[in-house]
Amino acid sequence: MKSENINNLKRLRLEYKWSQTQLAELSGLSLRTIQRIENGEKSSMESIKALSSLFEIDFFISDNPEQKKEQEKYYKKLKSFFIKAGIFVIVQVIMIIDAMEEPSSWSSFIVVLIYTSYFLWISANETFNLSDKIKKTLIDNKFK
Repeated sequence: MKSENINNLKRLRLEYKWSQTQLAELSGLSLRTIQRIENGEKSSMESIKALSSLFEIDFFISDNPEQKKEQEKYYKKLKSFFIKAGIFVIVQVIMIIDAMEEPSSWSSFIVVLIYTSYFLWISANETFNLSDKIKKTLIDNKFK
């Protein structure tokens, strides 16, 4: 993901030919918040995350210890998720090999698949906030 200083928000907005009002609507932030960020005032991590998601850019604030902590925490979650996903794949491959050698063990494979998928979903949800994104998508689709 490309990185960009939050102070370049106005330049990015103008590249997309969006007004401040349009940016506020698309990001879910208030118009006043957009104005404050563009004027160089302090912005919250939630605002930065919303704008990062919209532009698909990793915004940063120079020398912001709160943001650095937040990023480190996220990278740890990401690393943990990919380790769990790797273990999930390995377990599934082992279970498939076992089921091919011993046809009666297919039921074990299905049970392990269900349980490991559940725990992988929990990890993915914690890492990527999937339930919030799914809720937003469902609401957006319902009220179009």
